[in-house]
Amino acid sequence: MARPSPRAQLLLGLTVFGALLAMEVIEYVIGIRITPGSLPLLILLAVPGAGVIVWFFMHLPQLWGGDEEE
Repeated sequence: MARPSPRAQLLLGLTVFGALLAMEVIEYVIGIRITPGSLPLLILLAVPGAGVIVWFFMHLPQLWGGDEEE
């Protein structure tokens, strides 16, 4: 499988960063207006964000044999 171009990698990284930024803003808005029922919603927003960070920025796919560098 061919490696994505540096431009494609940059675009993907910026897209992921933008999505994480949007989730953080939403979490902040919910957090400052916290009500007793907000905790499950905050957890629902935090878990996917953590998963995205692990997958894209900690290079988890490389640990499982994908994108092996020669």
